Amino acid sequence: MSNIVESVDIKNYILDKLLEMGCVTWDTEFAKKHDKLISNVLTNEINYDNISNNNKWAYQFHIKSALNKIDVDFNDIDSVKNMIIMDYFVIKLDSNKNKKYVTLNPTSVYEIFYYYTNKFKKSIDIWYDKEMSNLKNIHEMLKSKNSQYSFFGIDENKLYYFVNCIMHLQKVSQF
Repeated sequence: MSNIVESVDIKNYILDKLLEMGCVTWDTEFAKKHDKLISNVLTNEINYDNISNNNKWAYQFHIKSALNKIDVDFNDIDSVKNMIIMDYFVIKLDSNKNKKYVTLNPTSVYEIFYYYTNKFKKSIDIWYDKEMSNLKNIHEMLKSKNSQYSFFGIDENKLYYFVNCIMHLQKVSQF
């Protein structure tokens, strides 16, 4: 595949195809910032000539593994958004080609927030900060529609509530 990936059109075709196939588990804007890394992965780590339903998850695995090695920059919205997507979501396209972020496993908004409070050694009491109100509203809305722990999907605007809350979480003091 090394000759093929030298073409930007082919790399973009592969990334677009993965998005259409519903198996992108990273932020697409973050990936654009790491264009050379993805080209390197497609050139050196993928042994397929064409992307298909049979090998789409192999492409996804190698790209996600490479992007996962990049440290999170908590001053960069795309970097934080990428971390959250990689930890919890897969991107699907709706009938209008809008992105929807669907959880990989049954979970709740609160459980995701709780995970990050533990990961960053912060107090769970931050959940009650006024900066968390939009995220809490999403949690309550999804909880009323489904069981609290279920698969759920959110749009880009709601994902930004997560991003902003995690960025706030990083800024608050330790326990």
